[in-house]
Amino acid sequence: MTNQEFRDQIAKWQALLTAANVTQSDGKPIPDKFFHIFLGLGFSTFTKLVNGKESLRPVPPYIAKMVRYIDRLEPVPCCLAHRRWRTTISYFFRNDTR
Repeated sequence: MTNQEFRDQIAKWQALLTAANVTQSDGKPIPDKFFHIFLGLGFSTFTKLVNGKESLRPVPPYIAKMVRYIDRLEPVPCCLAHRRWRTTISYFFRNDTR
């Protein structure tokens, strides 16, 4: 998986969230930086995979495999409508320090 494919996948998930009407509490779309939590990556690692200008890192095989697995789930994963998904998003934005 290339870094561009990784970025494209994040954009695809954002579009799915928007289509499912999952937003921040103020109605704004879910930003890219949420997906480092979704994927279980550190923010610094995620940033280097997505847009690290001087320190762009290749996407490790285990992350590529996880992303492809998640992508094979239903087009709009059942977890999007689940209360826990929305609670996780709310928790993330309440505790985000960036």
